Amino acid sequence: LGGDAAIERMGDDRAASINDEMFVSDFICSWSTHVKSWADMFERAPDKIVVLRYEDLLDKPAKHFAKVAKLFGLGQDKARIKRAVAHAKFQTLATLEKTHGFVEAVDDKTRFFRLGRANQWREALSRQQVRRVVDAHREQMQRFKYLPAGFCVHPGMHGRGARLAPRPSLVSPRLDAPLINSGNGRPCTALPPRCRGSRPVPWTAW
Repeated sequence: LGGDAAIERMGDDRAASINDEMFVSDFICSWSTHVKSWADMFERAPDKIVVLRYEDLLDKPAKHFAKVAKLFGLGQDKARIKRAVAHAKFQTLATLEKTHGFVEAVDDKTRFFRLGRANQWREALSRQQVRRVVDAHREQMQRFKYLPAGFCVHPGMHGRGARLAPRPSLVSPRLDAPLINSGNGRPCTALPPRCRGSRPVPWTAW
């Protein structure tokens, strides 16, 4: 999929997996609906579910994989967890795919394990594409600290229906106290007080 098509699919609550000789079609829904269903369930039963961000697994794999081991009652054997992390490293899995293929790849020509890096959107998406993603998924992005610099909710508009402040261009890297300029060098007065007064940083600070 291209960038625009992928963004469209991410926001489609009718999205489903393919139906072929190996798998029955399964409704995936939009990214937000899918993530929200698991995150809400985690809040209701934190002892039965673990929610992990890919970025955290990249940053501290042993620490976060240990949470999975604990959930399954595998204990906290550090040596065993270290071996599991080594076997599940991206480069290891990518090499195995080259040799043996991977059952979830869409076809023989498309790599499932592509780059394995965080924040690739900074290189791959335009501002307009990022804006489309945020408009469609703001609530869950904010929930998991995925809102990029340059986006802030208007006062009284949280969750569904929240929209961008006018012409976001400058922002503090702190998500809890962003400052968005209206394009003329002055703070956007439509923003709530917590959104004013922090150090502006260019959009390129992404």
